[in-house]
Parts: sequence; structure tokens; C-alpha cells
Amino acid sequence: MINLINPAPGGTIANGAVTTAKIADNAVTGAKIAMGSDAQGDILYFNGTDYVRLAAGTAGYVLTSGGAGANPSWSNSLIKVKTATEAIASTTLQDDDHLTISVVAGVNYFFYLRLSTNGYGANGFKCDFTVPSGASGTYDVVSIRDNNSSYPAQTRGNTIGTPFSNTFHYNQIWIFGYLENPTNSGSFTLRWAESAASGTVTMAKGSTMQLFAV
Repeated sequence: MINLINPAPGGTIANGAVTTAKIADNAVTGAKIAMGSDAQGDILYFNGTDYVRLAAGTAGYVLTSGGAGANPSWSNSLIKVKTATEAIASTTLQDDDHLTISVVAGVNYFFYLRLSTNGYGANGFKCDFTVPSGASGTYDVVSIRDNNSSYPAQTRGNTIGTPFSNTFHYNQIWIFGYLENPTNSGSFTLRWAESAASGTVTMAKGSTMQLFAV
């Protein structure tokens, strides 16, 4: 019989002889579970048959679940949805409670927002974005008044850091833009308020913001 603790010189441990109970807790290092072609940022996951390696994704991409019975993958899409209606009774821009997404240094993004507000002619709507230091970008705004297709309006070439503001842009608002983020990681956050002091402007639950790393 082979002594598994102190095997005789030249002795060979039989396949399957080292059971889980014979391995001390926390005794297996990464060197013992190398998958081959391993690199920093790799992910180990179970594919239904065995554990396999998912190579590191592109900077700015996020790990996305395929759901039960499917494998994870990397995606360039980041999305946030307002989970509750929010109200602001001020002309001072404030960070939205929900629409904020982390961005990565050295990665540029296309962004899209679909916002539902109750702004009207007296108070309207204004907005801008909080971005990491050194980031810049522009965006276009398309909106529909009075909850119907009447009076669609467009405002092009708004610069991040200079708030967009207009009493005639409200109810349904779409924003399309491009963010250049060369230097610092941080947050991309929608900031908004009423354009003129008159009552309260609200942002409806279900409004969305989406970023695509490009």
C-alpha cells in the first residue's frame, strides 16, 4: 500500500486516490487551476459540462449574463432605468437619483436617453451631464410637446458642461450624444431641473439612459 502522506521514493499515487477530504481548505492555488493561455482579467465559469475560461473583455465592456442555461459574455452596452418617479422644484441642476453609469478612462461612448417629463410652458426643462475630469462631448435633443406628435423640436450641438435649457422642450425627450473620456474613470450622470421657477418638474419612472463603448 502506498503511504499518501509520505509516499515511498518512486511511489505513484493512484488516479482518484486524493479525494476532496484529503485536500486542506484554501490549499489549492491559482497555479493548480490554470486553464491555459491565462491572462489578467480572465473569468472562470461553468459551461454546463466543465469550468472554462472567458478571456478578458475590451476596456469599457461589461460582463453580461445569458440567463439560466447560457454562458456569460462581454457587452459594450450599459443601461440604467429610473425605478421611481422623481420631482424637482428648483432651477438648480441636480444629479438624477438613478440615471448614472460608471465610465472607464481611455474609452469613448455613444449615449442615448429616453426621458418622460411633465414640463410645461411655464417651467420647461433643462439638463446637462456630470462627467469625469478631462471628458468632453456634445449631444442633440429631440422632444415632443403636450404628449402627442405636435410641435416636435430639435436642438443640435449642445456641449457637455453648458446646460441645455428651453421651456418648449418637454413631455417626451430623446437625447443622443458622444462622450470622449481620455483620462479618468468616473461617473456619467444626468443632471436636470426646471428651466424657469414655476411649480415642479418630474421625471417619470421608466425613463432610461444607455451607453455604448465605442
